[in-house]
Formats: sequence, C-alpha cells, structure tokens
Amino acid sequence: MRIENRANLLPSAVRLGETAGMLQLVWLIATIAIFALAIMPAPLPALAHFDDSVLHTLAFMTLLILSALAWPRLSLWWLLAGLASFGALIELAQGLPVIGRDANLTDWLIDVTAALAALAPVLLIRMAGR
Repeated sequence: MRIENRANLLPSAVRLGETAGMLQLVWLIATIAIFALAIMPAPLPALAHFDDSVLHTLAFMTLLILSALAWPRLSLWWLLAGLASFGALIELAQGLPVIGRDANLTDWLIDVTAALAALAPVLLIRMAGR
C-alpha cells in the first residue's frame, strides 16, 4: 500500500505546531522589519508617498493578525498589550536624538487603534473555529 500524503500520518497538533512555528518566524521577520523601518532617519522612497498614519495602521493590523495566527492559544488581550508596548518602544526609540525622528503620542494611539481594529476579524475567525 502506497501512502500519497505523509502529512496525514501526523497528528493535527504536530502539523499545527509546524504551521505555528512558521508563522512565528514570519511574525519575527515582520516585527524586525517594522522596527527597522520605524527607526530609519528617513522613510524609504517607496514608502515616502504614503501617509504616516496609513503605514502605522497597516503595520499594526498585520502584526496583530500574524500574532494571533502564530500564537492561537494566547489571549488576544496579551497580544494587544504586547503590540501596544511595541508601539510605545518604537515611539521612544524615535525620540532618541541619534535616530533623528520625533516621538509622537498620536502615532502610538494609531498603533493601538489599528491593533484593536484587527481584533474583530481575528475574534470572528476564532469563534468560527470553535
């Protein structure tokens, strides 16, 4: 007897663990990239024509969704708290003279609001999966 799909031999928890591990790597890369872009003295030319608030919104909605997928058993409130802290860290770093940017409370509020907005589809997906 020939087995066509060996993945079916693995328990679903093992496959979920592999998927979560890959999503955690994607999350880590995205988080590093967002932090690096945030502390650059000037925005990349490709991003310069976008409004700063749009970039913050896209970044933090993406991070919340990736976080929820990468750590499906972690409370969404912990994920939200982590992203709020990450947004605060970015703003503190931007306020350092060596960075040459300005810390902005409004940017942090946009980060938190974007993460909150991303909670809605994540909650729907989690409720549908139960």
